[in-house]
Amino acid sequence: FSEKRTYLRDDFAALYRTNSNIYGLPTDDASQEVATLSRLIYGFTSAYLLTGQERYLMAAQAGVDYQREAFRIISADGRFCFWAHAKRRLRYGSRKVLPSSAGDDFGAIPLYEQIYALAGLTHYYRITYDPQVLHDIRRTIASFDQLFRKRPFPSTPGTGGHDNNSGAKKYEDPTPGYYSHIDPVTFSPHDPNLGKNRSRKNWNSIGDHIPAYLIDLILALDPLPPDAPADLSKFLDDSKRMLEDLSKTIVVSLVKRKGDNPYVVERLKAGDPAQAWQESQLNPGDMGNYFVEDKEWDWQQNRAVVGHNLKIAWNMTRVAFYCLTEARKAENRRAVADAKAFDEFAEELTSVAIELGVDMEKRGIDQVRGGCFDTVERNPRNGMWVQFPWQGTKDFWQQEQAILAYYIIYGMLAKGSSPEKFGVGDAQFKDFLKLARESSAFWNAFILDRERSGIFFRVNSDGQPIIEGHFGLKGNHSISGYHAFELNFLAQIYHRCFLPHRQAHFASFVMNFHVHRRSRMSSINVLPDFVPPDTLRISKVIIGGFERPLAECVSPEAPFQVRLKPDDYETPIQVVLQQIAENPEVT
Repeated sequence: FSEKRTYLRDDFAALYRTNSNIYGLPTDDASQEVATLSRLIYGFTSAYLLTGQERYLMAAQAGVDYQREAFRIISADGRFCFWAHAKRRLRYGSRKVLPSSAGDDFGAIPLYEQIYALAGLTHYYRITYDPQVLHDIRRTIASFDQLFRKRPFPSTPGTGGHDNNSGAKKYEDPTPGYYSHIDPVTFSPHDPNLGKNRSRKNWNSIGDHIPAYLIDLILALDPLPPDAPADLSKFLDDSKRMLEDLSKTIVVSLVKRKGDNPYVVERLKAGDPAQAWQESQLNPGDMGNYFVEDKEWDWQQNRAVVGHNLKIAWNMTRVAFYCLTEARKAENRRAVADAKAFDEFAEELTSVAIELGVDMEKRGIDQVRGGCFDTVERNPRNGMWVQFPWQGTKDFWQQEQAILAYYIIYGMLAKGSSPEKFGVGDAQFKDFLKLARESSAFWNAFILDRERSGIFFRVNSDGQPIIEGHFGLKGNHSISGYHAFELNFLAQIYHRCFLPHRQAHFASFVMNFHVHRRSRMSSINVLPDFVPPDTLRISKVIIGGFERPLAECVSPEAPFQVRLKPDDYETPIQVVLQQIAENPEVT
C-alpha cells in the first residue's frame, strides 16, 4: 500500500496477496487466501485499538468490506455463511476456490480456516459494532454448529459447564467439540474422500475458536445494553456456553487424556470411521460414538507441538479469568451454587495452565539459549527428557505462545489467586515472570528481521534464521502477521494490567473505538481481555475530543461499559484504563 492514507476495497482486490518474498515483494503466486486476509485485518484493528490512528481503521474497514464481498458464500436459505479458501487471479478475471489448497488440508474444508476467517471480522466488530459484520459472524458460527459439531454440548448456559441445581460437573460426553475437516461435496466429516482427515478432531478444531473469535465476541457483547436487539441475548448466552464447554472439552479430552505424559493429546480419531460414516447417513446428529487418541496421523505421529501446549495454558488462564468474573456476578445476585461452580472451574483451569507452564519450562523451553522449541517426541527414546524428531528449531508463532502464557500465568498468581493455593512457591512464581521476559528477549533478538522488517518464520537452536525454501517468505499460508499482531496487542495489555510499576502512567493504556451509526447499541464494552476482578478500572473517557465525566457514562454495576449519546456514533472514542495496583514496587 506504500504511503497511501485512504483505502478502498479495490485496493485489496488489486494489491493484497497472501504470498510475499523475503523482501515483502510479490511472488509469482498472486492468490489471496481468506484466512491470511482476515489475520491482516486483525492487525489493522489491533493497531487502531491501541493507537487510534484513522489510517488503521480505514484499512481495516476496507479489508472487511473486501473479505465479505470477495470470499463470502451464503447458503440458499440465508442461514449459513461459509468462506472460500482463496481467490485465484487468472489472466482474465479470477476464480473463487472453496476447498483448501494447503498441504495437510488439500481438497477438504478445514475448520481452522473458517475459524480464522472470523478473527479479523470479530476484532473489527469490537471497534465498530457494525451489525452487518455481526450478522456474518453469527451465520458462520451457525455453519460450524450445523456441519462440524459432533453433538450438542451437555451443560447449561452460564453455569461454567456445571449443573444448575447441584453444581456437579456434567462430563457426559468426554469427546464433544468439532470435527477438523468436512468434504466440500458431501459436507460430511466422515466422507472416505477425506483420507487421513476423515472422522478426526484436533486441538485446532476444538480450541482455536477461543483465541480467534470467541473471547473477542463475548468481550464486545457482555453485558448487553438494556435496549439491545432481543435475539442478541440468546446469542450471547450461546457464546458463553460455547466458551465454557470448549474449555471443559480441552481439559477432559486433550489434557486429562495425557495421563503422566507432560504433553497434551493433540489429535483424536473416531474409534471406527466406517461405522461413523454409516451412522452419519442414518442419523446426522450422532456422528460417531467415541474417539481415541490418534498417534499415527501423518507427520505428527506421537509427537507434541510445544506451542500448542503453551497456547492451552494461555487460553485456559484467560477463561479462568472469565470464570472468576462470572463467579463475582453470581455472588452479587446471591446465586451461591453458580458462584461456587465458577470458582471451582476457574481453579481447575488455572491448575491445568500452571502444570503445563511448569512442564513446558522443563521440556519445551531452551534452558541455555532461550526460546521455545517446535516439535518434540512425546515419549523420548534417547534416554533424555527431550528428543527432537527433526531438529531443535524454533518457530515464530510458538514464541508468541510462550510469552503470553508465562505473562498471563504470572498475572493470575499476582492478581487472580494466591500462589500458595496452587502449591507455587515464591521462586516458581517469580520464575514465570522471568520466563516471560526471557521469551520476549529471544523474540526481540532473533525473530525480528531488522534489515527487511517483518519477522523470520523459523530460526535454528542458536537463533540464526532459516530462510531456505518457503521459510524465507514473509507471507504465505502459514505466516500472515497474525501472531505478531496478536502478541503486540496482548503483551501490551498484559504488561499494563499485571506487572507492578513504580510510576502510574506505566500501568495505564488507551483503547480506541469508532461505533457504527447503525449499530443499535446504546453502550459499548471496553474491557481489553478477560482479567481478574479488581485488576482494572476506567480512569477517563474522551469522546470526539471532549472528556466526559465518568458519572455520566459509566456505572458501578457495569464498570467496563460506556454509555453513548446519539451524537457519539461515527466519532473517535478513547477510553483510558488503569491498573488497580496493590503494591507499587517493581519486582
